[in-house]
Amino acid sequence: MLPLLIVRPEPGASQTAARATALGLEPHIIPLFEISSVGWAVADPGAFDALLLTSANAARHAGAGLAALADLPCFAVGDTTAEAARAHGLNPVMVGNSDAQFLVDAMVAGGYRTILWLTGAEHSAIDAGPARITPVITYAAPEVAPPVAWDAVIARPAVVMLHSARAARRVGEIVGPLRNHLIALAISAPVADACGTGWHRLAVAATPTDADMLALALELCQTL
Repeated sequence: MLPLLIVRPEPGASQTAARATALGLEPHIIPLFEISSVGWAVADPGAFDALLLTSANAARHAGAGLAALADLPCFAVGDTTAEAARAHGLNPVMVGNSDAQFLVDAMVAGGYRTILWLTGAEHSAIDAGPARITPVITYAAPEVAPPVAWDAVIARPAVVMLHSARAARRVGEIVGPLRNHLIALAISAPVADACGTGWHRLAVAATPTDADMLALALELCQTL
């Protein structure tokens, strides 16, 4: 069984590791980023007709200001984000299990035109079409140095879970060109595009969820 490397920040890393252990996998948590809250000015909810969350961290780190937005229709990307939203007083009216662009397209098709987007300091652009999206940063995920054990772990075959394009680029930079003994497991096609070439194998989850990533990891960790 190949080890499974989890480089996402906490608390997601431990949650993924617990699910992996339950499947009989051998997870190693090696976070390369650390989540921290960012002070933000709460927008006037009357200026918007919908609230968009693309990460659970946006809700977890928004603080008391989130309560002022509780009456806006909330749209969340993924079950984990929806769970975090509910835990912090929001009530998602739609949960998209594809990507942010797919969910925004559905919002626009439903007539929403002024969308408040709570997000992180590093985020991808979203095409809002005829609508207007206003991003507000509630958290940041600065890089942290890999632990001393990193070199020993990546020196042998392993499967690396990549939950974001930023993580894919960071792992690629750290590992360098000698990566043909590693399997990259991307959460989505855009993340796979950020991985570059030279891996022993590059695999993409069927849907951008932790569950589907781990289902594929169960197969990948048994082969090389």
